[in-house]
Parts: sequence; structure tokens; C-alpha cells
Amino acid sequence: MIYEKKLKKYIYRTKKFWKLKTFSIRHISISLIISQKIRFELGRKIRMNIYNIIGEKWKRKKLLKITNEQWKELGLSGQKLKTIKKIIKKKKVTLDFIKKLKGVGKWTRKALKLYLGHKNIFLIEDFWIRNRFQEILQKKNKTKKDLEHIRKKYYQGIKKSYLSCFLWRIKKSGTQSIINGKKLTRKNFL
Repeated sequence: MIYEKKLKKYIYRTKKFWKLKTFSIRHISISLIISQKIRFELGRKIRMNIYNIIGEKWKRKKLLKITNEQWKELGLSGQKLKTIKKIIKKKKVTLDFIKKLKGVGKWTRKALKLYLGHKNIFLIEDFWIRNRFQEILQKKNKTKKDLEHIRKKYYQGIKKSYLSCFLWRIKKSGTQSIINGKKLTRKNFL
């Protein structure tokens, strides 16, 4: 198991690689809803296709121009699309508005708070984060409760949000580098 002091060094030395980009709450919310319950690569592909249609800034006016046909071609339909359209139609999107939407659960709310800069968030609900944490711990098949207990017991000195963002962005090659005591580079992060 990699202990707090060592992991903390890795986290703070590599912050420039894993720091989350700043976007509007509308952009982040839609992006997170797209990413619900699908592989990271597929979510990224859908987001890239939206960028190709409307550009990098997801302004309300541009999003409103995406047709139902285009949304279907992007792979979005059903409840996800209904939730996304409610976000697009709303003139002023707030965290309170997002929290009340059908299709927005604990993972989405906590991930959104991470993006908005909340400091006390450990996103244990995220499959990728749990897997990367287990790799660093060199422990397999741990429950969310087990991992939260380990984090509280051994990693109290690391800010929860920093740990979440670090684990969210690091690749498996990065966790292997940590275990082997090697330096992390940009290539070790998504």
C-alpha cells in the first residue's frame, strides 16, 4: 500500500496534469449527464462530436440549434436527452436547479461540485476512481465503504477533492508508476 506522505507528493507535484478545466455550469452538467453509466472513451467521443457541431463553448443559443436527429446521431436519447434539454432550455442554470432534475443522482451532483471547486468531495461513487484507488492501495474487490474507511484512516492529510481529481484523471500506467516509485508525466493522465 502506498502511504499518505508518498501519495501526497505525487498529487501535489502533478497538479498541473489533473486540474479540472473551468467551464460553465451548463457545460459541465451536460457533459456529466452524457458520461453517466458509460465508458469514459464513449463519453469523450460524444463530447468531441458536440464540439465539432457547435464549437468548444457550449452556449445556450448554440445548443438549442442541435436538432433531435443530431442528438440521436450523437447517441443520446431517452431520459438523458430529456434532462440535457431541460438544462439547455433554462436561461440561468444553478446547482439547485440541476439537483432537482430527474436523472441527476449522487454521482452527478458530487462530480459537479468537484468541477465547481468544492473542496470536501470524495467521489467514491465513480467506478474509475474506485479502480485507480484500489490499484494504488494494491487491494482488490473493496467496497465503497471499505475504500472510504481506508481513505479516512490512512489519507486524512490529503484534501478529498484533490484525491478525487487526481484519481479521476490518472491512467492505469500512472498507478503502476506510483507503485514502482517512478516519476509521473503528462502521459500518465487523461
